[in-house]
Amino acid sequence: MYFCLVYYFYGIKTCWEFKFENYTALFQLAFILFRMSRR
Repeated sequence: MYFCLVYYFYGIKTCWEFKFENYTALFQLAFILFRMSRR
């Protein structure tokens, strides 16, 4: 999950390549990005 977060910030967006079948992990990632973007 943390690797996906780092790659997302670099603009690579390779989260799907990690085969994230857990929607809870994707939801947590989106929630974290939402909290950081509100600052």
